[in-house]
Amino acid sequence: MFARPNSHPTDIAVDATLRAAAIDGSSRITDRYHLRGKVRRRRDRHTVIFVLDASDSMTEGNQLQVARIAIFALLASAERRRDRVALVTFSDQHARVALEPTSAVIRARRAVESVELGGATPLAAGLSAALNLVETTRSRDPGEPVEVMVFSDGEGNVSPQSRQEQIETVAERASRLGIHPLFVDTTGTRRGSEEMRVLAETFGGVYRRLHGADRDEMAEMLTELRSIRSP
Repeated sequence: MFARPNSHPTDIAVDATLRAAAIDGSSRITDRYHLRGKVRRRRDRHTVIFVLDASDSMTEGNQLQVARIAIFALLASAERRRDRVALVTFSDQHARVALEPTSAVIRARRAVESVELGGATPLAAGLSAALNLVETTRSRDPGEPVEVMVFSDGEGNVSPQSRQEQIETVAERASRLGIHPLFVDTTGTRRGSEEMRVLAETFGGVYRRLHGADRDEMAEMLTELRSIRSP
């Protein structure tokens, strides 16, 4: 599809411009009216960053495996939506990008399957690494929505005061970026994790319990994640 200059095209389509001039009986571009530009249409693709707690505390109640199953369901839903996905893990004082944004679901599944547990819970580092990836993704693909989904039991490994200071610093940065994560509580207790509820409140995000959620409810979480994204 082509547009005239008053549609503010970003690129001049040479072939179409020459055709427009030829229709007017000219072999040269003699009038601004002849100019044609490509109108680029972008499909509604999003990038979803999964942030997965891989610390020792996730062994309790087999939380990591439960989280894996949930993420697999989300990957299937993301594939249907033609979204891209990425994976950030955190454990043992470190956070790392285990998978850059990709539409290859098989690669994503393998990355999730290969996560191993161990060490403490550097939650602030995991969230900070996710925000780094948000910034990188936006710089590479301006205009593409990016969302963050955190799977954890919310347990920390530093003193409550120090941890809160770290979390608040990361939350302020997230707010500046317009990122309000969806915090998925992986604990299997009926009461759930108070820490995860507080995190969701601090980040202006949403708290959801994973325990008991089926495939349809996971897909609804992905839809909800889109709806809470800041413009």
